[in-house]
Amino acid sequence: MSNKLLLFCGSLLFFMSSVNAGPGRSSQLSLGVDALLEARVALYYRGERVTDKSIDFPLPVNAANGFFEELSDYFYVVGNIENAKVKFADAFILDDEETPGRNISMVGAFVFNEIRYDVTSDLTVPVLRDVRQGTSTNGFKVHMKSQHLAHNYPSGRYVNVFTLILTPAM
Repeated sequence: MSNKLLLFCGSLLFFMSSVNAGPGRSSQLSLGVDALLEARVALYYRGERVTDKSIDFPLPVNAANGFFEELSDYFYVVGNIENAKVKFADAFILDDEETPGRNISMVGAFVFNEIRYDVTSDLTVPVLRDVRQGTSTNGFKVHMKSQHLAHNYPSGRYVNVFTLILTPAM
């Protein structure tokens, strides 16, 4: 398309100069060009786009250590920019559905290239052009774990919804 624009501008300049130019006269054309590309990113989990959706993430008791604990599969960010930032907006607490004020405090981490990062701080990750490009080096996982052993909490059903914020990193 840029070649067509240049050809058009060149032809227009030639035409204007040949029509208006007399001895010692010349014509000039200024052409203002503006392009806008909006950053777009989407989050994928298990091959499915999950932006504006929720994911069920059960937190079982880890038989090896006795904590409520789970490590997700890989998340991938897909879009038209180089990098994006991810973080959770919420405190990592699970509330008892039946008893107000009773909760389970959680510890959360992003795992990116086998390094752990705090889930409340921005983590910069690469943005893929296609989710099929996802590998262990360009995706991240979410790790959640209770602060105390599971047997330290009263029985009940503890729940919460956590908001993952995804923003373009320019």
